Amino acid sequence: MRFLRVALVSLSLLAVPSAVFAHASYVLTHDEYASAFTDLQVSFVDALYYPENVALFFALALVVSILLIANFLFRHSAIGRRIDDGVEKVAWIAPIIIRVSLGLLFLFAGMAGRFFGPELPLGAFAGGEGIRFLLIFLSGLLLVGLWTEIAALLGGILYLIGLMQVGLYMLVYAPVLGACTILFLWGSRHFSLDRYLEGHDKKSDCSLMLSPVVLRIFFGATLIYSGILIKVAHPAVALAVVEKYRLTELIPFVSDPLLFVFLCALIEIGVGIFILIGFEMRLMLLVSLVTTALSLLYFRELLWPHILLVGTALALLVSHDDRFTIDTFFDHHGLLRISRKKEKEALSARLPILPHSKQHLLRHRV
Repeated sequence: MRFLRVALVSLSLLAVPSAVFAHASYVLTHDEYASAFTDLQVSFVDALYYPENVALFFALALVVSILLIANFLFRHSAIGRRIDDGVEKVAWIAPIIIRVSLGLLFLFAGMAGRFFGPELPLGAFAGGEGIRFLLIFLSGLLLVGLWTEIAALLGGILYLIGLMQVGLYMLVYAPVLGACTILFLWGSRHFSLDRYLEGHDKKSDCSLMLSPVVLRIFFGATLIYSGILIKVAHPAVALAVVEKYRLTELIPFVSDPLLFVFLCALIEIGVGIFILIGFEMRLMLLVSLVTTALSLLYFRELLWPHILLVGTALALLVSHDDRFTIDTFFDHHGLLRISRKKEKEALSARLPILPHSKQHLLRHRV
């Protein structure tokens, strides 16, 4: 019974709005955020000073490990592979999702007079009005797919301007640079004016293979940096959110607010690392989407600052696995390769007698 309770807590923690701490400034007042950010007396590892917290942590770690192993085995089962193949059939929409979500982010940011997020007013930037006009102009180009590469290049330059003025905090919005990079390099020819004006460009086909690499690096780096910035380097900020909104009441089994922060830090950083290295990608992306959705619903946050974050996760969710991930390594090495070889041999034994070329095509689909 205790194991069942721990399992439920583990699932609840994965569904808790942990992603909110990446943008804690959205749910705290300016004074609350500034006060907590400068409070360096709180350490998130202090939660492990209590034996009961340590025991709960190891129990949760065990359950999460079991869940990951179960998902790993399911993903490599026949049903799991069919699901993956079905999802990847719509991989061609990934560049469209990125282009449209980036265009919507630029549009709402420009209309609100903000630089990618509500905590960054354009009035604090040199040439703020010019940046606002440029954001709205670029949003129009991206939404209709006109001169996509040029719009992405200018968007990337805007990001670098923000990086120079705001500093490393802009890593919270790293997916903006990732989206601009893939659109600049490979464009987006599906459902765009560029396709009608310039025709199909073969380099856009490369985006289906290479853009997931860029997207997961920037997306994973954002989660890791956000987790370290708020929950590790400045845990008082995350603690202020937990106490203000009484988040421990959502999971009574975790009654210590600091332990709540500690576990959320591990979840966010862990999910970021898994996405960065490409391990259990789709599960991690689903966790990220669920936490973002619950954060928006529970805290009633603005939707537009999260548009690109959600769009990047959705694009990666439907994309093909790139060759540089841990998932791909397991797919082509060791016991999994042996099991797939046996499956192919079994299928070959059931194939009807066909010309060699057609048999080759049937085997290749497995």
